[in-house]
Amino acid sequence: MSSADISRVLTFADNRLAQQLYGEYDQHLTMVQEATGVQVRSRGNTVELAGPEGAVLRGQEALQSLYRMLKQGQTVDTGTVRAALRFAVSGDARLELSDQDVTIATRKRKVKPRTPAQADYIRNIRAHKLTFALGPAGTGKTYLAVAAAVAAMAAGEVERLVLSRPAVEAGERIGFLPGDMKEKVDPYLRPLYDALGDMLPADLVQRQIDAGSIEIAPLAFMRGRTLAHAFVILDEAQNTSPQQMMMFLTRFGEGSRMVVCGDPDQVDLPPSTASGLADAVRRLEGVPEIAVQRFSAADVVRDPLVGRIVMAYAKPTSPPPAIGRQQTTVQLQPVIAQPSGVKRSLEVEVAVDSTDWTERLPDVEQRVQQAAQAAWKAVSDTVGEDAAVAILLADDPTLANLNSRFRGIDKPTNVLSFEPEGELPPMGSDMGDEPRHIGDIAIAYETVSREAIAQDKTLAQHLSHMIVHGLLHLVGYDHQVTEDRNRMETIERAILAELGVPDPYDEDTV
Repeated sequence: MSSADISRVLTFADNRLAQQLYGEYDQHLTMVQEATGVQVRSRGNTVELAGPEGAVLRGQEALQSLYRMLKQGQTVDTGTVRAALRFAVSGDARLELSDQDVTIATRKRKVKPRTPAQADYIRNIRAHKLTFALGPAGTGKTYLAVAAAVAAMAAGEVERLVLSRPAVEAGERIGFLPGDMKEKVDPYLRPLYDALGDMLPADLVQRQIDAGSIEIAPLAFMRGRTLAHAFVILDEAQNTSPQQMMMFLTRFGEGSRMVVCGDPDQVDLPPSTASGLADAVRRLEGVPEIAVQRFSAADVVRDPLVGRIVMAYAKPTSPPPAIGRQQTTVQLQPVIAQPSGVKRSLEVEVAVDSTDWTERLPDVEQRVQQAAQAAWKAVSDTVGEDAAVAILLADDPTLANLNSRFRGIDKPTNVLSFEPEGELPPMGSDMGDEPRHIGDIAIAYETVSREAIAQDKTLAQHLSHMIVHGLLHLVGYDHQVTEDRNRMETIERAILAELGVPDPYDEDTV
């Protein structure tokens, strides 16, 4: 050792707990050694730490904190060890992993913070009426908020929980996909259900949902309400507009508490739309009874790889070379001229309900937007006004279910188009700033993938065809009658040619 190095010997009285502290094959001690840079040697119920003084003291603090947790009957795993090291490295004497004031007790488990920022977050939630949580995925923003909400209701501090998020990534319109309201919105709210399932038994969650004590709803359902004596959580708040955020925050009622969670760096709104989360924090930070908790990549508590990914994406980078990739940026001109030169816009909301799509096509949402806009430029005069469409990228079971329920066909279809349910106002009627919702499109991953191979096309090319095909159905084109079919195929061919997609009708494959 150098003159600046020191050595400390720690003794743990309970041999059984000491073995749990060390971990299988001393893996927990190895983690301490790698994180601090000190030498760690164990012998029986003693551990020697040797190295620079500051590093030795951090390693000592982490091991002693973990041992206190074991004495309290808590479990220590690799995630807990990483958390203890984060607390020790922070150098903040206020913070310790085993502190009871930052432990949240729920029916199924005790939830503890795993970073100093998480500990401050729990304290902020308990001390403030409104807390904003800002940071990347994996930092526990929503999970800890749900745990705090469940504990608050169990303690009688609030009478109900209200959990909300924007219904789809790029807007709050739910669309007109068939099914009752629960079936429509559940896919977008699944992360909130998952967090609740970690805190409470599944049967209790369902009973409380049925009784109205727990409400999980899209943001649009918050309008016109006053939420009193409730713990209210808004997730994915970066995808709200300033107007939506103001609407949500003004729902605050007597005896309530709110937590607003989001990642300002992951905004999925159109480029021209400001994020309501950033706008609200700018306006409200520093206001009494409002807290702002910021997380960073260092607070990611999932697999350490997630933290490294977050940090990598935070760095500026130059565009990658387009080697072996098809260029999809094209200049599109309308196939059918617009009347009087009027350009009508199409608002496209994309929901990805199958990760197969994003794994095969990381830029799948951009491709969907491009194909939909190309089709719209060709046929927008059919609608004659601004419009909106919702597009669901799902899997074969989802499409098979929709086919079975609404078409009596017991198999999936590559693409399904659904016109809006109910009677819409006549064309040209005053709908304010809202575009006309012309319907929804659902597309099945497995079927489209198989067809792309059979037609010797890429998945991206065949997906573009399905988007164009589905949108043409929504604006009134059909292929059941020969004359209409020929007209529809002519338009499709022209649109797809501009997108660089091979003619799909050479062998009448659709």
